[in-house]
Amino acid sequence: MAEIDALVADLYGLSEEDFVYFLTIFPILDRDWPALPGEPKSFITRDLALLELFKRRGKPTSEDIVPFFAAAGADISCVTGPVRNLAERVAQAQALGDWRTSRVGEVGLGRRESEEGEDE
Repeated sequence: MAEIDALVADLYGLSEEDFVYFLTIFPILDRDWPALPGEPKSFITRDLALLELFKRRGKPTSEDIVPFFAAAGADISCVTGPVRNLAERVAQAQALGDWRTSRVGEVGLGRRESEEGEDE
C-alpha cells in the first residue's frame, strides 16, 4: 500500500512536504498497530509511505523527521520518541511484528488474532 501512496503522490506532483502534510491529517491510520517506544501510538503507515516516496524519487531520507515535518507545517515533536531516522523507524516498527503487514487477509478487517471470537 505504501508503494501505491508514493506512486499517487508522484502522479499528483506532490512535494515531500505536501505529502507529509496529507499523511498527518489522517490520525486514525495506525490506531491498532504497536507503537514505537516512547510514542503514544504507531505511525508506521505515515513513515512507510514517506520512506517509499523518498526511495521512489531516489532521495536520501531525513536523519531526523521532526524538523522535516516542522518544515511541512506539522509539529510531531510531542509524539515522536527517540527514534527519529525515518528508515530506522520503519525497520523498528516492522520488527515489532505488525500483524497487518504480514497477515493481510488472514485476519478480518483490522481485527487482531487475539480479538477473533470476541464478537461471538
